[in-house]
Amino acid sequence: GEDVVEALLNFGTGRWNFDNDLVDVFHLLASQRNYEDVLPPPEQYAFPEYFSASPLPDLSGNQFLAKIRLPQEFSPHLKIKTYCFFFLERYVTIRIKTEYTTAQDAIRQGIEKLDDEYKKDDDSLFVLKVVGQEEYIYGRRKIVDYEAVRNAVRNEDDVEFALIKRPDFKERIEEAKARQKEYTEMFQCAYATHKTSIDNNNNNNNNNNNNNNNNNSNNNDNDPKHHTASQQQQQQQQQQQQQLFYEDKIAEDISRGTAVSRKSEWNSCDFMPEDVISLYECDWNYRLKIDGLTNVCRLPRFEDGVMKSVFVMVELWMGDMLFETATLQTSVIVAKNEIHWGSWLSSRNLTFSQIPRESVLCFQVFGSSDTMASRCLAWCRVPLIDHRHRLRRGKYLFNLWEIPAFKGEKDGPKTDPFVTRTFRYRGTARDKHVKHVDPDQCQ
Repeated sequence: GEDVVEALLNFGTGRWNFDNDLVDVFHLLASQRNYEDVLPPPEQYAFPEYFSASPLPDLSGNQFLAKIRLPQEFSPHLKIKTYCFFFLERYVTIRIKTEYTTAQDAIRQGIEKLDDEYKKDDDSLFVLKVVGQEEYIYGRRKIVDYEAVRNAVRNEDDVEFALIKRPDFKERIEEAKARQKEYTEMFQCAYATHKTSIDNNNNNNNNNNNNNNNNNSNNNDNDPKHHTASQQQQQQQQQQQQQLFYEDKIAEDISRGTAVSRKSEWNSCDFMPEDVISLYECDWNYRLKIDGLTNVCRLPRFEDGVMKSVFVMVELWMGDMLFETATLQTSVIVAKNEIHWGSWLSSRNLTFSQIPRESVLCFQVFGSSDTMASRCLAWCRVPLIDHRHRLRRGKYLFNLWEIPAFKGEKDGPKTDPFVTRTFRYRGTARDKHVKHVDPDQCQ
């Protein structure tokens, strides 16, 4: 089996060199972690649940209605609703309180609508299934914590579940526990729990060299010819000890994430750590630079002859929460197709260490005049942390999303949907295309 995997990966023909001591150090650090702590509960394999923390809209009375499809064989007394193609459904409507209604409460309300002979059944034998998805709802979690419920409420769709009786619920859970136990037994052989043979060979060689040096020094104390050779051996031993000390320091730095790469000592294709720090250790003031804009006068909402000036506003959002102290704005400048600023914008009351890593930057271009209020012409949302889990740095060219011109139509919206600017916290988190500019081109 291992030969087949090695043949498929074929590391020997690749450009990257993973056969070095630092990779072994990473393996040793990985073996020290208890992976059993990050495994999901066994019941999630048989009856998966999906939770979400996305925001909910304002609900009247903090409640909403949900439908529960009941098993046909358990509720023949209920009114049958007939659809086309002779599709029959039996359902009840329940009221969900967002503050305290749990999944078990919803299941209990559905069981109470069954026939009398089934009302006494154990609640643990029933689960709610999201209609159209392989997603289940059960337990003591609040029902609004589930992703399907939040998506349906936010999109103003019907919240609909199917009540299912699973007499084999406990058996399925026990089977999942047995499979997970077999899976955890493989953790012991995933990585070696001892030092690699390279370190052992180095230690053995050092011990042998020390013994040989002691014997040679005893035999050749009176021979001046061997003084130079013994000094060279001592220097080699000191170099080896320094190298071992350096490797230990590298391993210690890797565990802290502060290793420093020395590019002169290895190939650029080698797998080596980089000099990075945590975002929460960065005490720099929150700042950025707006270099310029192009094609502003060609935006759909730009009114030539009316809008005399433009400016850019940068906001920092965490979900639907705005960091008011982090709102930055450029100077107002005359509107033209090519505009340049090039000055730093910073907030003295906010540092990068105080910003959550999930925050999103929102760039907005405004057009203004003396006779009308400022109007947003284009926008773009970009995560503060890029896809490599690093704070954005360097220079970027963003192709902003234009806001279309609003014109009232008979069958269209009566009010301008972009007036409230909900795209600031609910829009897409990327521009039309992102291009990273090499720092050498920014000179």
